[in-house]
Amino acid sequence: MRKTLLLVDCQYDFIDGGNLAVAGSQVMMDALADYISGLPAGYYEHIVMTADFHPWGHCSFGEWPMHCVAHTHGAAIYDAVFQAAVAHDPECVVLTKGTLKDRDEYSIFQSQENGPKLLDMLEAWDSEQIDVCGICGDICVLNTLKDMLETPFGSKLHVLPEFSPSLDGGTALSQLISEHQL
Repeated sequence: MRKTLLLVDCQYDFIDGGNLAVAGSQVMMDALADYISGLPAGYYEHIVMTADFHPWGHCSFGEWPMHCVAHTHGAAIYDAVFQAAVAHDPECVVLTKGTLKDRDEYSIFQSQENGPKLLDMLEAWDSEQIDVCGICGDICVLNTLKDMLETPFGSKLHVLPEFSPSLDGGTALSQLISEHQL
């Protein structure tokens, strides 16, 4: 089975100790890195990582603490996850979102530049299953999944909640998984 792994916002500012940390995220991200590292070669044909990459003064600052400012450590992909992903798929892709000062993009599909790019890649790859996980399960992962359900790939989604720390303890993500049998 051809599989793609979509890693949503596994970034330092969302990890324990970051500017917008989600409790328990470092343990889950270390477990995610171990999961990817333990897979047989080729288990995922493709890995895509999304990343908030906000300019200074981004519109979300105020509603949320300043986070994932472009070119800062907080915006970097958590190293253990990044290294595991690159080792598994040397051609893995990082797509940014939230790059416009006056526009918030909780989902990669809200990015006018990278949303269409990801859809084109998924179509070209013809994956039979798209595994999705990341931070934060009840915000960016949830919004990404909701947007993907509206695409031709909605029926191919499979969520890895054990690698998706949430502010609400996983309630919203569990509900979506149950409603759509993801």
